[in-house]
Amino acid sequence: MNLYDVAIRRPVFTIMLMVALVVFGVLGYQTLPINLLPSLDIPIVTVITILPGASPEVVESDITDVIEREVNTIEGIRQLTSYSGQGVSQITITFTLERDIDIAAQDVRDKVSGAVGNLPLDAEPPIVQKLDINSQPMLWLSFAGLDYRELSDYADQVIRPRLQSVPGVGNVFLAGFREPMMRIWIDRDRLTAHRMTVNDVIAALGRENLELPGGFLEGDRYELAVRNLGLFETVDEFDEMILATVDGQPIRLQDVGFAQLGIADERGLGRYNLVPSLGLGVAPRSGANLVDVNNAAIARMHQLDDDFPTGVTWNIAFNGAEYVEKSIANVQFDIAYGAILAIFVVFVFLRSWRSTFIVSLAIPTSLIATFGFMRLFGFSLGASHSFSEPQ
Repeated sequence: MNLYDVAIRRPVFTIMLMVALVVFGVLGYQTLPINLLPSLDIPIVTVITILPGASPEVVESDITDVIEREVNTIEGIRQLTSYSGQGVSQITITFTLERDIDIAAQDVRDKVSGAVGNLPLDAEPPIVQKLDINSQPMLWLSFAGLDYRELSDYADQVIRPRLQSVPGVGNVFLAGFREPMMRIWIDRDRLTAHRMTVNDVIAALGRENLELPGGFLEGDRYELAVRNLGLFETVDEFDEMILATVDGQPIRLQDVGFAQLGIADERGLGRYNLVPSLGLGVAPRSGANLVDVNNAAIARMHQLDDDFPTGVTWNIAFNGAEYVEKSIANVQFDIAYGAILAIFVVFVFLRSWRSTFIVSLAIPTSLIATFGFMRLFGFSLGASHSFSEPQ
């Protein structure tokens, strides 16, 4: 007895099986993750190292070549490429498809750790990360209305934490962020009059603007932790900093110059509609529903809108969920169009209402059941396309 005999001889069982498949498919469709790209673990690992102020030639010889020699001995490498730019080195290691991405990334971290001792002292620790095609920001928001320092500080301290608390959000990136920085201005003539050099000022900053562990104060029934508040936080504290003592008199920073609160050097600039702006990129967590995450982030921004400082405006610069929704809608239309056309062809050629009715039930049942198996095997709905960060 085959499946056809069972379906014919047991109509109640057949109907219940079809209903079960439909319910299974509907539940699977409702819980299917929606992403721009399929969830794939591509065996690609990148190593990014920053050496501020170094030329591309220095970066290549002192960083890129050193790390390449170490990671080149790892098993299973298919391709190794590198980029050496102004102050930055990026090495991309592509492994064979048989290599487990987690094990490959750990092997790269081990090799890079062994090469850290041979890197320049001013180089920042190398960043080793796996390539995740779905971890890129799929929602970009633009902010404008304040000067860069205030806007960057407000976005970093207020908006970013609120967006990161949205369910499904993996990370929030700041494009065009300008980090606050204390600038020290020195009068060369006044510095020379006090028989001091710029190196003395730099040494004083490293010596005075420092927070060290203070240990503990122990009593019979208590133990108190001691904290040394050695970091300067205001301009006045920097101005009052003692640089040196000459003939018993303290020489302070305000005697040879002054401190000024500013922002980091301008390395990049973000614009939206030709207006200088700050960009916030919202990246979904792995496996999260892209459409739900973007909609929830936009809803959170509308909640925060009333509390924004006067003059701050925001806009949706890019929403990847719109493209995905349109793509899914087009696929749904094509499926419905194809099903109707198939039913019409069956009726035209067979000229049997019974056969046409059977086909009209079988096609949607099989399609709906497919969504349940897609959810069971970890597939997702989406569109195959790629986007870059807005300029």
